[in-house]
Amino acid sequence: MKKFFFFGLVLFAGLVFAQENVVQNIPVYSLDKCIETALANNPNLGAAQSNLLGAQARVWESAAPFWPTISASGSYGRSMQEGVITPDFFNYSNSARAGLSANWSIFTFGQDYFNFKAQKYNYTSAGFDYKNTVNTTVYNVKLAFYNLIYAIRSVDVFQTSVEQFQSQLASAQSFYKVGIRSKIDVTNAEVNLNTAKLNLITARNNVTVAYATLNNLMGLTNPGSYKIDDTLTFEAFDITMDAALSEAYQNRPDYLSAQARTAGARYSLNAQKSNYLPNIGVSASYGLNGGNSLNLQNGSVGVNASWTLFDGLSTEMRYKEAKAGYRSYQYLEEAARQSIVMDVTQAYSTLQQSGEAVPVAELNVTKARENLDLALGRYKVGIGSSLEVTDAESSFSSAKLQYAQALTNYRIAQAALLKAMGTK
Repeated sequence: MKKFFFFGLVLFAGLVFAQENVVQNIPVYSLDKCIETALANNPNLGAAQSNLLGAQARVWESAAPFWPTISASGSYGRSMQEGVITPDFFNYSNSARAGLSANWSIFTFGQDYFNFKAQKYNYTSAGFDYKNTVNTTVYNVKLAFYNLIYAIRSVDVFQTSVEQFQSQLASAQSFYKVGIRSKIDVTNAEVNLNTAKLNLITARNNVTVAYATLNNLMGLTNPGSYKIDDTLTFEAFDITMDAALSEAYQNRPDYLSAQARTAGARYSLNAQKSNYLPNIGVSASYGLNGGNSLNLQNGSVGVNASWTLFDGLSTEMRYKEAKAGYRSYQYLEEAARQSIVMDVTQAYSTLQQSGEAVPVAELNVTKARENLDLALGRYKVGIGSSLEVTDAESSFSSAKLQYAQALTNYRIAQAALLKAMGTK
């Protein structure tokens, strides 16, 4: 019997040790790890990268008119013709030709240059759009990460609340049995315990939802088990409003993208102006032809010019369209500049308010803890009511949630200000 008991004890210890190893092997993701994973897997960044590559290709495409166009051609044929005098007699002949030709537009009054510059600025704009997508992704990951921490803290708060209400229920039942307290104290304790359990169920679901949100931002469809580093402390972020605005004007990718788009539209407008003027080019060709062999040569060299005098107002309308587009981008640039002022002002104000709330919320936790201890002490000696304990417990849970929310809000406000400044 002792051997079986010893064997069972060893087996139980082995299972416990194995379970502890499984728990210890669960990876812990820091905020930096989550951001790194999101930047590697998020499909929005892949789309922005593809747009950037497309813009780069259009730059090279717009540079094509700076080079000559060279083409080669060739043909070979055999023909048959029935004789007029002798219908049954057929004449056969061969024909062959091969040639090279080149065309080069040497002067377009700046049209090719303006188109090239417009595409270069569009490429620059696409680069800033990609950076803006990166900054937005980083901000969204921070938002999801800190909201997940708050959800985890909420579970801890409500778990503690359940344990405290279980203790209160046990005390109420004991007091009721000896006749010190009435049945209503037991009933109230049971209601409070069930309410705390419902809050705990909701909090656990919020954790699941918060994990799903973070997984989506990291591009993880099958993330497996992992935990996050849920350390949440207060670290002051010191910066002046003027410094934040100055940095935003220099770094905000959406504003810089709007500036590049405006510059590109200005060059596109200049390119449209060039359509009113002639184009001058050169051309050359060389070829061989013959019957059974390529024994005859031909070639030509020339200068050509073309000038569209009337095209049904198509040139005029394209110019007006380009001009309207240029004005539109100017307005969008100004809108982006004004957005900087609004975003930075709001984020800075929220950061200051959140920073002031943190120490107040922390002090409130201490006072609520003291109040709960007093209420529990009064109830255990029979001079306090269950209502005092319920109120004190609710106040303590609320104070802890408010403190966690204050820390979360400060971190999110800091992330929002960094995004408004154009940094990660």
